[in-house]
Amino acid sequence: MQSTPKIMVLQLKEVIYTVIFVILGILLVLLLIFMFLPDKKEDKNEESGSYNAGTYSASLILNSVPVEVSVCVDENYIKSVELVNLSDSVSAMYPLLQPSLEDIESFLVANQSLDNIYFETDNEYTGTVLAAAIKTALGKAEK
Repeated sequence: MQSTPKIMVLQLKEVIYTVIFVILGILLVLLLIFMFLPDKKEDKNEESGSYNAGTYSASLILNSVPVEVSVCVDENYIKSVELVNLSDSVSAMYPLLQPSLEDIESFLVANQSLDNIYFETDNEYTGTVLAAAIKTALGKAEK
């Protein structure tokens, strides 16, 4: 009972091509797995919010008088915007300051973003200055 050995002849070219296609197939499967897995970083941001809760302020200078713009946020939403340390002389010199801030606040609380905000031509400069200060304060609040 003697067994006869069977000899297989493989060409080196075929072996190399097979190995390359197997490696490419594994890489393709790994790529598809990583593409369709949910991102853990996005889940953490959605659960924990995009802001650090608190009140953040930014300063702007009007007629050599500093005025603070204060933005109150919680973890997910912008709650309010107000002017702090607004003197009577500044409010008299800039009568559109408070109404412009109220318009921006209503837009900001409703949309939660300053993107696509529109200012009337009467208070365009005032609104732009206030929006820049609000963006600075929101930049401090972001995680």
